Amino acid sequence: MKRFALVMTDNILYKNKFVNDLVTENKDSIKLIIELNFRHPSSNKKKHLQRYLQLLGIKGLIFVIILQLKTYFQQVILSNFNSNGYTLKQIAKINNIKYVKIDNINSEESIHLLKQAKIDYLINSGNQIYKGRILDEYHNKILNRHTSLLPSYGGIYPIFWQLLNGDKEGGVTLHWVTEKIDKGNPAYQKSLEVTADKSLFELYKEAFTISLELCNQAINDLNNNEEKKLTSNKLTSYYSWPTKADIKNFKSNGLKIV
Repeated sequence: MKRFALVMTDNILYKNKFVNDLVTENKDSIKLIIELNFRHPSSNKKKHLQRYLQLLGIKGLIFVIILQLKTYFQQVILSNFNSNGYTLKQIAKINNIKYVKIDNINSEESIHLLKQAKIDYLINSGNQIYKGRILDEYHNKILNRHTSLLPSYGGIYPIFWQLLNGDKEGGVTLHWVTEKIDKGNPAYQKSLEVTADKSLFELYKEAFTISLELCNQAINDLNNNEEKKLTSNKLTSYYSWPTKADIKNFKSNGLKIV
């Protein structure tokens, strides 16, 4: 039985439910949850928050605030936890898994932590870029979850760009991490129908359901010593942060965030 670490950023919308379900279904394999602090090579937390709020708009912001308040009410007032409301730290505690929050995945601290826990494979869904020694130590041992059919729509907010461009097919990819962002060989992929009548949030929710399916498959295969690589005929494309003009075009085209 291989030992897995989940390397994640915290996200109350849909990611934490995905993490909770993944841990629940793979308790014998997942031995460590690492929560990453925000870190991005071309931005900072304040700038990212500003762009995120621009993207959300008033309706999206109200949706997130109501979700946060609902979660707080359930947990603090009613003592009623559910998989949507768990934080990564709570998921680890409930399932008796080691949890650590770190600032930099490439630090010596991270490598020591992984070695100490005897981790064989990492499953990543965060915004930090792997580089240097950790890639040497875990060569072809890090799977990154990305919400597109790579190599198409690498980069930031792929479903936003797919909706804006009128593409009808999105999906989820698990790919082996290299120093080049979203360029590693795909290992698992599944498509997702992208339609303008669905909101950005709805499509991301569907994507995390697919992500759970692919990660379960990956863990099962790796436990049976099967390391998979796919070939793809998709065209390579990469997208960065949406600008104010991009967000304005998105909404003026009748596309929905929530």
